[in-house]
Amino acid sequence: MNQSEAWLLGSYRRLDVLQVPAFRSARAIAGVHAPRHSESVRLLPLSTDLPQELQPLADFVAGRAAPALPPLTALSLLLRYLASPQRYEPQNTYGVHRVVPSARCLYPCRLMLLARQHGTVQLYHYHGEHHALQACGERSDLAALLGEHDLALIGIAQFWAMADKYGEFAPFASALEAGMAQAQLNHLCAALNWSADSLEASETSMRQAATLCQGDHEAVLYGLRCKVDELSKALSALQPAPGPTLLAASHSSDTLDQRFAKLKPLCQLLSTPPSSEPAVPQQDNAADHDDSPLPPPEIGLLQTMRRRNSGNDATGMAPRLNSLPGDSLGRMLSLWRALQRRRLALPGEASLRVAVAWLDARSAPIGLYDGEAMPLRHCDDPHRFVEQLQDSLPYEGMRYNMAGLKLNFMLCADLVDAAEQHGEAALRRLYLAAGAQAQDFSLAAAAHGLFARPVRMLREQALETGYALPGQLVYQVLCGLNRSTNTSWELM
Repeated sequence: MNQSEAWLLGSYRRLDVLQVPAFRSARAIAGVHAPRHSESVRLLPLSTDLPQELQPLADFVAGRAAPALPPLTALSLLLRYLASPQRYEPQNTYGVHRVVPSARCLYPCRLMLLARQHGTVQLYHYHGEHHALQACGERSDLAALLGEHDLALIGIAQFWAMADKYGEFAPFASALEAGMAQAQLNHLCAALNWSADSLEASETSMRQAATLCQGDHEAVLYGLRCKVDELSKALSALQPAPGPTLLAASHSSDTLDQRFAKLKPLCQLLSTPPSSEPAVPQQDNAADHDDSPLPPPEIGLLQTMRRRNSGNDATGMAPRLNSLPGDSLGRMLSLWRALQRRRLALPGEASLRVAVAWLDARSAPIGLYDGEAMPLRHCDDPHRFVEQLQDSLPYEGMRYNMAGLKLNFMLCADLVDAAEQHGEAALRRLYLAAGAQAQDFSLAAAAHGLFARPVRMLREQALETGYALPGQLVYQVLCGLNRSTNTSWELM
């Protein structure tokens, strides 16, 4: 299988040519998971007595430093806001949510930490549900992965974890989620004033990190190497839990390759090691950029992250019909661009094109806009424009329950152009970049009080042809107002 074939399989053609159990009967596979087992481990609990806020969002996007935290508190906060449950929504089909969303809340990425500790290199596995580390022993063979850094955070996509529901489409969904986690990790390191660079900046680091993968259905898709003062002493101070903890763990099914013939080739394509081209450092201070961002809402950075949610279609018939302020689209896109400038750019981002379908007629004209909030297409028939979006939605409940929806943020690309620039890493880089930009926009939408639901399982052809988009769709973020019945609690 080559990149062009894989690109086609990831498009709307997947409905016809991929084996995806979720396409056949979403309800029938709702309770299906990868095989599970239990294991007893000793955990090192991390503190949950964390600051509720670091700094105003406006200070963060302007590049101003937040007050320094003790190294262990900083590490605990980073892991908490990267891969630990944050919200409980009892009326939602999937009640527990994190800052980085996941299709059907499957969370296929395993997070590993490699740290210098008193002259040795120690490996840890982070368990988000317990907010605790599991010590995995000394790994001096991975010392070159760290280089001159004190800590490496390594995100391993477990493609098999989604395969029982998403079959041969699992690698695409996992790569998009890894891209979102990469952006979130960058933002957290920036907020904590940690100096960091991408794993992909070093081919040696990527090769060594790949040795942590277990089998052909896993790949290292995101991560950073960081310099953290006094981290070694802080990790040594962690105290184990009083007794062993019984964990519910999942593992890969032995029959995946027999059931899903295209799964392994797709995993290999999205696991293609990058070339020596590193991630590009972005501008740290938004004020130095020629695009002066509009002032963001008066909200904290961590509050924005906790607020991010994917909306609720499961129950409630009370959509809020409020109109947004007239400058909302421009302000959201300005904040989205400012958030991008606060992290490392991924190599595939330059190959993406943005189109925004705006649906709130009482605040701005319905139509298609670019990433600068400039019109891409004049809309002669607003009713038909909205119908074309409805035609792309997969479920009846979504198609006829759109009253609270305000916009659809769409990321498009041309694989031919991307392949000329990135070679065999093009597919991987496009999906990771799309995930990163979707996470940035999700945070921008959350700051403005909207839900943000990244989606990939739509009928993209209806939009690509109806909206004349600037490329094939890679990822979308549906944004709108939650229903008034969407009860939720923060899990802090």
